[in-house]
Amino acid sequence: SSYYISLRVAHLIYLVKETGMQLDAVPDLDKLLNYINNPDKWIVGSNYLMAFRYYVSALYGQKIPGASALLQKGDELGLSSYAMLGLAFTESGDDKEAEICLDRIKKFVKPGTRTIDLTETSERTSFYASESETLSLFLMLLQKREPNGELLMRTANTLSLKKRNGYWGNTADTAW
Repeated sequence: SSYYISLRVAHLIYLVKETGMQLDAVPDLDKLLNYINNPDKWIVGSNYLMAFRYYVSALYGQKIPGASALLQKGDELGLSSYAMLGLAFTESGDDKEAEICLDRIKKFVKPGTRTIDLTETSERTSFYASESETLSLFLMLLQKREPNGELLMRTANTLSLKKRNGYWGNTADTAW
């Protein structure tokens, strides 16, 4: 079993159910969420996977103990993890921590006339957290926290420009 795939499946099931669509077959969500909330040691070392875990858990209304401790790692988290944590805190009703995440990301944003440039805080060492994914997550956080803010449309424009032939770089990018 893949932890990332389990996170992705739980996330997608949540999104489908939010639209009101019915699924013919769904894995046992209690088992899936239990698996997600009991990560192996190697997973705990991945800021990205842990931030994604807290986001998915928060979507399902679960408590997210440890999320504040992860936030304390600071800029080594990377912008995608900051955004997912911000989304998790928003879903959990922790506006203070969500604003900390958003404010940290904004420190690495250079607004242009119609777009933005992001300066990543950590080195990308895997296929997680591509630039398109980071922009998507930042856009999601902006939609939740600052739906009328000046960065929302600039971020959307930047993300739109990343598409090639109607698609982003890969299925992971497109999923966000």
